[in-house]
Amino acid sequence: ILPSRPLFALGPQGRRPLQQPPAAASHRVLRDVIAVPGNYCLYDRTGHRIDETVSWTAGRRRGPTPASIDPTTVVETVREPVVFGGLLPKSHFGHVLLEAFSRLWVFDAGVVERGTPIVHFTHYGRDLEPFEQVLLGAALAGTRAPLRPVMRPIRIDEIVVPSQAIILEQPMAPAVIPVYDRIRDQLVGDIVPDDRPLYLSRSRLGADQRRTLGERALEQDLEQRGVRVVHVQDHPLVEQIRMVASARTVIGLYGSALHL
Repeated sequence: ILPSRPLFALGPQGRRPLQQPPAAASHRVLRDVIAVPGNYCLYDRTGHRIDETVSWTAGRRRGPTPASIDPTTVVETVREPVVFGGLLPKSHFGHVLLEAFSRLWVFDAGVVERGTPIVHFTHYGRDLEPFEQVLLGAALAGTRAPLRPVMRPIRIDEIVVPSQAIILEQPMAPAVIPVYDRIRDQLVGDIVPDDRPLYLSRSRLGADQRRTLGERALEQDLEQRGVRVVHVQDHPLVEQIRMVASARTVIGLYGSALHL
């Protein structure tokens, strides 16, 4: 699946256009690569971008990914094998749910050993929000894999680069499903099925958050038909996951809650 428009790399003359790949579950082992904070991809030892390490969302590259860097800025070498975790996105709930775990399938697939450190970038070097820490802790439960954000220019002897199993506006690769199953199991445990359809409402959100005209009337009609109407933002994260996981039918218009 190709993006709607090609994205051209800024590099040597004649370099082929940089295009978004399909969501997939494949990997490469790279050696002698460079990671620099603020540039959300990896580089070879000569300072040229390794295109398959760019993070993508809906046909767009995530963050700065210049075609080349000065390779002499390295201040530290990582000798042990590591995994590339890509870019942890901005702290938008929906983006975190879909993009933060996109490369973690490698542990469930047996590509790397448990305990292998995950080298990653964070969006503009920010600290992780509490809800992200909870979700990542659950996603990594049992893997014993520590997170190592890129804080200074480093050279890495060996790194496994998994592809993104989830890219917005594309079908996801099934290999990532065990990661989400683990998050649910770790945070919620056993699920009691609820036969009532569940409607995820947006009617109490702010006027600047894509509210839908007539949604309150729709909710009243749904409630009369036995549908459970919930405003997910009024519930703790774990309860949000429990409600969606237990429902046999989930209804919604759009928005981050539908990614639960």
